[in-house]
Amino acid sequence: QATGLPTVEMRTVIVPEIYSIIPTSGFMPGGTQVTVLGKNFTSSRCDWGANAAPTCRFGTVVTPQIHFLDASTVVCVSPPLSTGIESEVAVSVAIDGQSYVDGPNFMYIKAYGILQVRPSTASIQGGSRVTLTGPR
Repeated sequence: QATGLPTVEMRTVIVPEIYSIIPTSGFMPGGTQVTVLGKNFTSSRCDWGANAAPTCRFGTVVTPQIHFLDASTVVCVSPPLSTGIESEVAVSVAIDGQSYVDGPNFMYIKAYGILQVRPSTASIQGGSRVTLTGPR
């Protein structure tokens, strides 16, 4: 029956929640696979693959590298941290590509390692001095 009033369409939106992330730290160059555990990461809630792309955000840096495993688990790949300073940033997920829900913090740490070993060969008898060089 026509009443002359405008029609209003209402939709219920279930907001995702983030409980934890594993691991909670990774190296500054990025590339760490971070498992995000929570609920309501359901693809049918936001038409994944049709109108929106799910994304993860580390601090203010968005990474589209996300893998949907199930309604309670997604895996995000940490982007590089460009500040050069070890930092802690919030990990956020948006199932619609824009409305982010914050989760726990992720700690970016310096990547330590060995860049060079001198000498490259030595006597099997031992006793040689070896110099290891790493990143500054």
